[in-house]
Amino acid sequence: MSRNYFYNVLISLTNILFPIITFPYASHVLGPVGIGKVQFVISFAQYFALFAALGIPLYGITETARSKGNKDGLSKVFSELVFLHTLVGIAFSVIYFSIILLHPFFKPDIHLYIASGLIILLGFTSVDWFYSGIERYRLIAFRSVFIKTIAVIFLFVFVKSAGDYFNYLLILLFSL
Repeated sequence: MSRNYFYNVLISLTNILFPIITFPYASHVLGPVGIGKVQFVISFAQYFALFAALGIPLYGITETARSKGNKDGLSKVFSELVFLHTLVGIAFSVIYFSIILLHPFFKPDIHLYIASGLIILLGFTSVDWFYSGIERYRLIAFRSVFIKTIAVIFLFVFVKSAGDYFNYLLILLFSL
């Protein structure tokens, strides 16, 4: 129990410190236009990802916790929820890509919107809900710290000028 608490604190600290470290640097290098573009694009895609998730993470934690001792039950819950999330993710990806490809507002930065569509399309690959349900917070914490550390390194290596906002977008997508 105390280890899980420690790992949850580590995850929370990582999620707090990552933007504190990266945002000032990115803001300085990219300027308000570059940061604004990237943040708007990610926010727009995250609305679709939110609907595509359908509350699966919360429901998944509950159901995995209930089935924790039952290997077949865990397998069934995991398979069903990943399958459902995949189907809904594909449906919302089709809607998202239809909107960005057909509406002229998105044309100037279409490459940013297409890249951020990966949030929706690949949302089913995030199975932290499963590991939370079976109380494997250590794995979640180490994965989170590792990915955020790599993202910080990538930020300082690949974002050097105002024109590197696409690199910044990819780094943020990688770190979600």
